[in-house]
Amino acid sequence: MDESFGSDRVEAARAELREEVEAALERGSKAQAFLDQIEDVRGEGASKGGVVRVSVDSSGMPISVVVDGFPKLGDAFIEAFQRAVQDLGAGIADRAADSYGASSVESREFLQAFGSRREISAELEVAVRGGFDRFGCLRPEGVRRAAAGRSGDLSRRGVR
Repeated sequence: MDESFGSDRVEAARAELREEVEAALERGSKAQAFLDQIEDVRGEGASKGGVVRVSVDSSGMPISVVVDGFPKLGDAFIEAFQRAVQDLGAGIADRAADSYGASSVESREFLQAFGSRREISAELEVAVRGGFDRFGCLRPEGVRRAAAGRSGDLSRRGVR
């Protein structure tokens, strides 16, 4: 058997693999650029007659609600919505801990970002944790940190 034939096949496979890696990195770079570009996009909507106006961030989360004649009602809606999202996240974090174990990689990010319903007393004030304050941003910081750890392009940027 000709040894040069075998090494040619190995080198061709390496070249093909390098091309696939470069193509994947390019697609990843384009996807990140897209996410960066849409991060500041906002949506605006109003009810018929314009009595209620809502602004949402690029993830669809409401960031502003204005109700004509009731200036505090919009802020109360945003506060209630944030609490509902926090509670939802805490419930998901508990399920992740039940499924994977509280110390697992899968559940640690959830628990860090949302906390646990088991830890939150009904009498205590529920605060939106920094890792999940999605209002005004596309992704939670935990996702940004994970993405930054995998891409050299992201590591030079500060996490917002």
